[in-house]
Amino acid sequence: PKCWFPNSFFWPKLSGNNKEYSYKDVRRWTVKAKIDIFELDYVIFPMNIGETHWAMGAIDLKDKGFRYFDSMFSRPPANFVSFLRRYVADEHKAKKSKELSGIEEWELMVPAKIPQQKNGYDCGVFTCFFADCFSAGKALTFEQEDMPTLRVRIAARVLKA
Repeated sequence: PKCWFPNSFFWPKLSGNNKEYSYKDVRRWTVKAKIDIFELDYVIFPMNIGETHWAMGAIDLKDKGFRYFDSMFSRPPANFVSFLRRYVADEHKAKKSKELSGIEEWELMVPAKIPQQKNGYDCGVFTCFFADCFSAGKALTFEQEDMPTLRVRIAARVLKA
């Protein structure tokens, strides 16, 4: 799949820290990245929840919907779908100079099963591997017991890069 990975400031800027929608704070991000999201399958971004927890959000441009992967909670922030729907519509209008037909039908797409953490500190590792697997089109087959091995994989990637 073709993906773009904006950084962890994407959601707080877009959502005004979960308070107010703000396209103006992210509208230049795709320009700077030289990205046309409408040529991609996914926009995948980390989300910091309440400054204590990490989850992953995704705009699924291929299947026209939004995805939320969280190892502890099942529901995204209340404004998740409405703000992402507005973002996709605003991005289309800004970059393609026309309305995006059918955007009001895009909804939250809930995966059958999301691996869950059994402690209070592995959310970041889960989030990294949600992104890793989802962006590669792979199933989320890891679980809590895999965290030590997945931490070593992350460290190896950081050292290799």
